[in-house]
Amino acid sequence: MISSPSKTGNICIVSGDITTLEVDVIVTAANSDLAGGGGVDGAIHDAAGPGLLEECLGLGGCETGSVKLTGGHDLPAKFVIHAVGPVWHGGGQNEEALLASCYRRSLELAVERGARSVAFPAISCGIYGFPIVRAAEIAIGEVATFLATNNQIESVFMVAFGAETRSALESALASANGTGDAQLIVEYRPIGVVHSPFTQMKGTPIQPSRADGARGTVEVFPDFTEGLSDLDGFSHIILLCHLHRSTKSRLKVVPYLDTEPRGLFATRAPCRPNPIGLSVVRLLAIEDNVLSIENVDLLDGTPVLDIKPFVGEFDDHSDVRIGWLDAVRKRRWRADDRFSD
Repeated sequence: MISSPSKTGNICIVSGDITTLEVDVIVTAANSDLAGGGGVDGAIHDAAGPGLLEECLGLGGCETGSVKLTGGHDLPAKFVIHAVGPVWHGGGQNEEALLASCYRRSLELAVERGARSVAFPAISCGIYGFPIVRAAEIAIGEVATFLATNNQIESVFMVAFGAETRSALESALASANGTGDAQLIVEYRPIGVVHSPFTQMKGTPIQPSRADGARGTVEVFPDFTEGLSDLDGFSHIILLCHLHRSTKSRLKVVPYLDTEPRGLFATRAPCRPNPIGLSVVRLLAIEDNVLSIENVDLLDGTPVLDIKPFVGEFDDHSDVRIGWLDAVRKRRWRADDRFSD
């Protein structure tokens, strides 16, 4: 049974049994063997009958982030697209890009088969452990971006199993640009991950200058190792990171040096609409794809988006004003772990 739709444009969020939808294509959250399983994949196989498994076993499996297509068999849908989502390992193994690929490639394949209506489950949000809020943002973002440039797909159903998933999908759709219409979605692929002694927001240094020599490493993924050439001559580097533990974006915050609310963009608070952080750290050594760094102020597992050399001639300025900080600079430093609430 499908009930209580929330619709904006071509995207409709519903709760219920995806196997009952009369659409051209149903997408299932498959495993890499395409052998059926639990959750939504098991329900789809049960409803489709044994012919679906028989067809799947002849496809030779499927890689994570990729998709394959079969007939719908006993389902109302004409086709089933089997999308293999990533298992969540903390965000440092390209999980976000792989999940985005599942939605994008499913829609591309649906268009190839002439489909006009598609239904998705919340891929990777069950036993694979992908954070539901972020998964919903990726799902809505990929679908909205695709629909903005393709007129063939008339309806996309996002089928939620449970109130938490539905709420996350509805929030993601509502925040697309205030109306739910498709807008430009910018995606970044992590180039590496930070390893640090800090596993909780509480106790993590506020800034590198307050890190008291805390050491850690940056593990650069193999695809990007060549880019480390010639970096060893620099004493400091700039890390651009995705603040993966930051939640609840706010436009007014009480920063760690003050007791009064300030505009978010006049602070370094992590609760940003796009949670991107910048950290200048000392580069101690480079061994293969691992950078040893000092004065680390980042959580363990933080995805790294980019690395740049710090150059004093470019990055230091003598005529600096520091706004509201000028009046409070002598106050005691305060922790900002409260921003994760």
